[in-house]
Amino acid sequence: MGAILYDLQRHIQTLSLETGARIKRVPLLESRVICRGYETELRIPTVASTISYAVALHEIGHLAIKPHIPLFQSPLSRVSAEEQAAWKWAYQQALVWTPAMRQTGCFSLGTYGLDVSAFVSLPLKDI
Repeated sequence: MGAILYDLQRHIQTLSLETGARIKRVPLLESRVICRGYETELRIPTVASTISYAVALHEIGHLAIKPHIPLFQSPLSRVSAEEQAAWKWAYQQALVWTPAMRQTGCFSLGTYGLDVSAFVSLPLKDI
């Protein structure tokens, strides 16, 4: 699994650099994107498992999809749309998608009260 995690970490590093954001490594539960004026800080975990890989992809996804989320939505609708889009982006970019990654995404979406049925049906990806 070590070689696979190394490849996943390299993938995250490449995608992170493409965002132009400052990158800070944080514990898994402290992952987020922070925007202050023109500076963006991407707080993502080091890839130690497929779960931390999924969370890192999701946070990068927030930056990747941001220009595509309509500004005219209510704040709650915007957050819901952004969370769904960031998880979808994470899935699309992932080199691997495991049951644990799916469960993490479903849990995250569920905390917003969002329907996870479409997310659950996404096929798993093997390396």
